[in-house]
Amino acid sequence: MSDQPWMKFYPSDWRSDPALRICSLAARGLWIEMLGLMHEADPRGHLLIKSMAPTDAQLAVLVGTTPDQIPDLIGELESAAVFSRTQKGVIYSRRMTKDEKKSRTARKNGKNGGNPTLRNKTTNSVLDNQQDKGQDKTQRPEARGHIPESRNQKESEYEFFGKVVRLNKADFEKWQKTYFAIPDLRAELLSLDAFYAENLEPKQRKDWFYRASQVMNKKHQDYLGRHRPIEPIREIGGV
Repeated sequence: MSDQPWMKFYPSDWRSDPALRICSLAARGLWIEMLGLMHEADPRGHLLIKSMAPTDAQLAVLVGTTPDQIPDLIGELESAAVFSRTQKGVIYSRRMTKDEKKSRTARKNGKNGGNPTLRNKTTNSVLDNQQDKGQDKTQRPEARGHIPESRNQKESEYEFFGKVVRLNKADFEKWQKTYFAIPDLRAELLSLDAFYAENLEPKQRKDWFYRASQVMNKKHQDYLGRHRPIEPIREIGGV
């Protein structure tokens, strides 16, 4: 069990997280339950119960739902890159593991009389300033707001050109037709691209198309469900 009876939780971060925004209410509910379990795990931030990854049936009991709901909800969270997995497939929270690492470092420095890097802070600042002298950063083309011609040419080949998500005109139009229920496809792509760029490692970015397709399909189905017209009730044998 964690030696900290509380964990950091920022409501604004939770509500503004693009990955969570595109997940269903049920998936977000499962994730907060999983965070509670991971906070008490060893190592902290990993979904482990007594050093073992729980099965779907065990997780269902722990969070208070039925086993048949777990796979789809886990798949929804994973498609949106809400969590990561270790090489052994153990689910972990990136934010929580980073916080735990910082906490351990702080405790270790406290026992040793403080952070040793602070003693060199002044020296490092002077060196950094000396390195910056004589360098006119505004001379870089992108710093002046100019994008190299080769980059402009590359962007012109795409209908949507993000840091991770990139769709040419044909694929973009195909997605518009496939996910016609989504009112603003470009806005959804921008949200996904921003999240993938910040949270996915280079190797994980290679399968962005699959991840984004899964998310868009779920989003599309959600919109269809909200706006599907209610059919009139007909009596048995009626026309």
